[in-house]
Amino acid sequence: MISLTPLKMLVLLLCCVLSGALGGYFAASFSPVPAQIAIVDVQALVKKAVEADQAKTEEDAKALMTKVKSSTEELIVSA
Repeated sequence: MISLTPLKMLVLLLCCVLSGALGGYFAASFSPVPAQIAIVDVQALVKKAVEADQAKTEEDAKALMTKVKSSTEELIVSA
């Protein structure tokens, strides 16, 4: 029977900790990063602005739509 002295137990514990840390590192480094997706419904935003009387004319609605599109262009990532 193998006797475990305190030194052997400490070395075994250290090996287990190191192998767990290395395994976690490699699992995290090779797993893909989940995609971040933002969905913006431009028509609903314009419709809500028209209903709230923020866009009184069609030109105001078009200007608002252009502003929303320009601000969301940075969210679009080309693949």
